[in-house]
Amino acid sequence: MTQVTFIDMPKLSVITEESAPQCLAFEPGPSLMALLQTAWLPVRSGCHNSGACGLCRVRVIRGDAGQASLAETLHLDSGNLAAGERLACQIFPNADLEVEILAPARAFEPRPMHSLTRDDNPSPSMQRPCRPSPGADDRLGIAVDLGTTMLRLSLCDLGSGERLADCAGVNPQLSSGLDVLSRLQSAVESPDARARLSQSVVAAIGTGIWDMMMHTRVPLARIQRLSIVGNTAMLALLTSNRIEQQLRPQHWDQPGAALTYDADTWSLAWGLAPDTEIELVPPLGGFVGSDLLAAALAARLDANAAPALLIDFGTNSELALWDGEHLHVTAAAGGPAFEGSGISCGWPAERGAITRVRPGDEDRLAFEVIGGGEPRGLCGSGLVDLIALLLRRRQLSAIGGFASAIPARGFQLRDAAMTAPPIRSPLTLTKADVDSFQRAKAAIGAGIQALLDSAQLPAGSLRQLWIAGAFGAALDLENARSIGLLPALDDARCHFAEGAALLGCEQILLDRAAAAQGKRLRDRIRLINLAQYPAFETAFMAHLYLRPQTESAAAFAP
Repeated sequence: MTQVTFIDMPKLSVITEESAPQCLAFEPGPSLMALLQTAWLPVRSGCHNSGACGLCRVRVIRGDAGQASLAETLHLDSGNLAAGERLACQIFPNADLEVEILAPARAFEPRPMHSLTRDDNPSPSMQRPCRPSPGADDRLGIAVDLGTTMLRLSLCDLGSGERLADCAGVNPQLSSGLDVLSRLQSAVESPDARARLSQSVVAAIGTGIWDMMMHTRVPLARIQRLSIVGNTAMLALLTSNRIEQQLRPQHWDQPGAALTYDADTWSLAWGLAPDTEIELVPPLGGFVGSDLLAAALAARLDANAAPALLIDFGTNSELALWDGEHLHVTAAAGGPAFEGSGISCGWPAERGAITRVRPGDEDRLAFEVIGGGEPRGLCGSGLVDLIALLLRRRQLSAIGGFASAIPARGFQLRDAAMTAPPIRSPLTLTKADVDSFQRAKAAIGAGIQALLDSAQLPAGSLRQLWIAGAFGAALDLENARSIGLLPALDDARCHFAEGAALLGCEQILLDRAAAAQGKRLRDRIRLINLAQYPAFETAFMAHLYLRPQTESAAAFAP
């Protein structure tokens, strides 16, 4: 008789701030990050698990995590390491281990969207559609804007065009990477990751739908139509097709094509009737998605005095320039700094985020915080304010270097704050954070220059500027102009279009005429691939400086 010996597998115990401790058995080999992702215990990550970003912090409570890697010593000082702090992607456990997740990736938690709207610089041409759909009766529709960092949904009456409810939350894919390339690479390398990236968004959309139905107390059976817009990479990951093409530069200047998807499976997952009409609006091409088309529709960009520029700031920033005849579009690798996810002291635009930074008494700083509680970190608009303020105080130079009086670790927000309650966490703006912002800003500046060149327009010819995305909800225009993030247009010609992509998606959902107008705009697209823009490197370098765009454009000019 053969005796079978069962060998106990090592155990991983995980503590999080939001749930009870969890324990799972594992086979040695994968990194701690991979084990946590497999167990749906997401950790912040921004570098495809290479150790470059330093965001996936955990604290080792018990067990041997091995010697700290070089990447860990670059991100964690001796005090952090002595306290047990490590990077999850750099630990390869082979025995029992107990850890606490210090940097959890937030799950999709739907909340109403009205908390970040602004009343200044109103946008008179932004209109909600109200044309009734023929025979709509009491039918409802869902609009979905799938962004790299945020997921937004709204519930609309198909007859009246009224928005009955809306919600927004963090895209759950953040645990697989802050930027689109990290997520695409994960999906290509692992079938499990590919499925997880798709399923997490499908589940989040379902959560958003249920949240809105609960608040409005209307039955799911009334939903007859659902429309989805998003950037190209997010739509590819949602549908699990054309992912490999997104990683091949030769496809970045190709027009967008319709994506295949299983509407029946989605309807079942979301509790919708089998005959619910589900439309996924195709991307424009390259990394330019249908969310930019929707935002252009909402802003009525083609009805503006040309030239009119629309910038949808985000991890994957998208830009559109209407010259009166054509819509010149491109995508720029803005990076997650604009959304508070790619910097060490960052926080998305939700409770705890610092949205505004103002000079206080005796060189101190005053903060505006979403929710009014303890500051947890800087969102994009707060980062713009802080950099502009440090530049004015000569604590930061135009090339992004700190003054000698600033500690080597960076600018300490906690020490400079005059807010109550006090900041307990050691929020620090590091040189790497400033560098990340400068690269994002330079990509936007180079993108604007590429669009102007495509339209054969000189710098300074813009007549209207639209700022889309949650980033603009609290953005200080003067600060943004002073560091060269925005063109030098006066306030009267700058319009905020927060939620423009969702509003445009609603127009496509509700109004067949809007859908037809979207088709006409699509026919006038001129897609610019920045990777093939001859002057990109020169323009990028010119816009790295923290100075007004007029100065950068002058330096760029031949």
